[in-house]
Amino acid sequence: MAMQSADDFEGMFEELRGRDVRKSIETILRLGRIDLDGSKEIKAASHEALRRIAKKSPLRARKVARFGVELNPPKESGAATDPA
Repeated sequence: MAMQSADDFEGMFEELRGRDVRKSIETILRLGRIDLDGSKEIKAASHEALRRIAKKSPLRARKVARFGVELNPPKESGAATDPA
């Protein structure tokens, strides 16, 4: 699972139907929270996939938000800002 990209997760999530949607997404997100090798990669890729799906429509955004995925995460700033 840790080798899956955001594209892979997005495709998988988009293919799910019915009850499989909630159960599968919850399982993947749970894998991203446990303390095992690869869990950080699973979390990052699955969250990115769900954010992409959320951007496709307001309805999808509401559904994704129910899983606790932050839809607009803060940007990481690598460069120092010039106060002048």
